[in-house]
This record gives sequence, C-alpha cells and structure tokens, in this order.
Amino acid sequence: MIFFAGILDKVIELFRSTKESKKPLEVAKHCIGPGASKKDINRYLHHLSKAGFLSLTYHKGTNADPRYSGLPEIRNISGIHF
Repeated sequence: MIFFAGILDKVIELFRSTKESKKPLEVAKHCIGPGASKKDINRYLHHLSKAGFLSLTYHKGTNADPRYSGLPEIRNISGIHF
C-alpha cells in the first residue's frame, strides 16, 4: 500500500536536496520505485508547480520533454517528517 503523503514528502525532499531539473519519470522512479510511471507522479508535480514550489520548463520551447526544478520556496515548507 502506498501512502500519498509519503510520496509527497519524498518529492519535496528530492527537490529540496537538488538544484538540477528532473524529468517526471526520474522523479517517479526515485520517489515511488522502479516500476513507477509518469502517470503515478504527475499529480504531485502539477500541484507543487501550481502552488509555486516547482518550475516547469520544456525542452527547446516545445510541449515535449517537461522538466521540473525546485524553486527557493520549496525549502520553506515545514511540517514534513522524513
């Protein structure tokens, strides 16, 4: 059984600890496991992006190859227990 708060905690910690941009599949495999897909993680990335904690860019200005990066605000999230 996967707990959604646990996944969110792992996503936040990943972006707090790195300044590199990440593809959704990389984030899914790191935070959920090797069998994860982009579909499993997109809802977390989308909401963190809309809330102003992640930035979303696309490779060479197209809508292909999305990448997420942590904004400085992600380091200010409190109440996360790892």
